[in-house]
Amino acid sequence: MDLKYNGKEEYLKIYIDSYRKISTIQLMNSINSSLDIQFYYYISDDPKKEESEKISPGPSVFRPSNVKPEPIIDYIDTTVYKSDISQEIHSKYSNYASFVVRLYEESPLVEVDWVVGPVPIDDGLGKDVFLRYSTDLDNFGTFYTDANGRQTIKRIRHMRATYQPYNLDPVAGNYYPVNSKIYIEDTKRNLRLSIFNDRSQGGSSLIDGAIDFLVHRRILTDDTGAQTFLNDTIENQGVVIRGKHYLYFTKANYRPNKVYEKRLAKEIELSPKVFVSVYDDWENTTNEFTALRNKLPIGVHLLSLEEWNDHTLLLRLENYLEKSDIVKSGNKIVKIKDLFVNIKINIVKETTLAAHMWFKDWVPLHWQMNESFYKSFNDYYGLGNMELCKNEIIRPFEEVDLDEGISLTPQQIRTFVVWFEYLK
Repeated sequence: MDLKYNGKEEYLKIYIDSYRKISTIQLMNSINSSLDIQFYYYISDDPKKEESEKISPGPSVFRPSNVKPEPIIDYIDTTVYKSDISQEIHSKYSNYASFVVRLYEESPLVEVDWVVGPVPIDDGLGKDVFLRYSTDLDNFGTFYTDANGRQTIKRIRHMRATYQPYNLDPVAGNYYPVNSKIYIEDTKRNLRLSIFNDRSQGGSSLIDGAIDFLVHRRILTDDTGAQTFLNDTIENQGVVIRGKHYLYFTKANYRPNKVYEKRLAKEIELSPKVFVSVYDDWENTTNEFTALRNKLPIGVHLLSLEEWNDHTLLLRLENYLEKSDIVKSGNKIVKIKDLFVNIKINIVKETTLAAHMWFKDWVPLHWQMNESFYKSFNDYYGLGNMELCKNEIIRPFEEVDLDEGISLTPQQIRTFVVWFEYLK
């Protein structure tokens, strides 16, 4: 059977095999890829074992005692629901691990709503639970993660760019922080699988074609010596964790999709909070308002807007696109003069990033740069997803020309103090 989007344009289909498990995903151009979504766990150190020279796993140390993961699949319980808005596959493989796969109308994303817990410890062993998305893409040990939700960094399994790792842990040594996105590419098939998460998690690609997310840990040993175990409970039961991942299959070399992915990451990170109130209170409240008169250019994010007093604002703007995302021009111009509703902007002056001094008064420090380090890094990893270069310091005018606007280069953040007055 298959699950598909039924809008005006059919973005993708998901197929279920005879065992009631997700098996294949098909894009709108009839490109197929195998897809398996499966929970696993690593066994952490046994607290009954004698102490070894290695630090035991705990709240700040992830190092499984057995590098071979165990699948969480006690049974297979799959139910399909279809509506005019979404279609869903509810999959449950254990009493403590399940997920829901959703396809929304007019959306190219696959939403995975997962739930894990309470993680059982009846056997006296702690466990690190992860969710693996397996495909038939050939990424040859290479994957990409974001850095603090901003630039993308290339990773190569079991490798480091500027040194040969010694005694590298085969599991923990290949995990990296994923704040918003991780992806793999099959350059021969020109396919990319990107997965977006709703919170920071450890991520990796330990086998080709697969992406792993560490989603839950229940550890019975301590790495600090202070008896602080990662064993959170509620009413003597382990805690239950719920989260979401968003899968996006696309062409690897199509740059407009990279821009879409950057914007999607921001939308997930800054998704609105849902509150419940009495209907009469909701009806008598202004529920929709925008302070912007015009849309910001693609790739520009209004990072900060703070009212300092009755006449000044702190404004911080960010160009979150990278050089490798650029379709036409990487520089973005923000016309700040008529940017806000009911506000007349009189003067704009630039400050340093933290707004603690005027930018014109800032004197940069001159570091003794080790050029061989970042050159060897780029030679090894390539320049496609991370370009390290010396940025030219552009001295701004003391005041910003309101008619000319503010220019933002890729990955640049600029901070300003704005003098304004309200319009009646």
